Amino acid sequence: MLRYEFATGYDLGLGECRYTLNSRPHFDASVRVWVPYASIYWHVDDGFRSHRLTNFNDTFSGQEEAVAFGFAAARAWIDKEP
Repeated sequence: MLRYEFATGYDLGLGECRYTLNSRPHFDASVRVWVPYASIYWHVDDGFRSHRLTNFNDTFSGQEEAVAFGFAAARAWIDKEP
């Protein structure tokens, strides 16, 4: 079984990387589905901050779909933050 772990920079179109996104789903063997989650990291003056997205209602039969969903959810969270 492949295990995917991706991180990507997300720059909001401003020409510089402002966030790092990590999407790494886990396989729930009891129901045989992939459960997505994502982490978002960004720099601030005194270090960095992070936010985790978990407890999604969506599950996926394929790992790739769960990874893509995690990235999409992280981008959506960033887009709605001030």
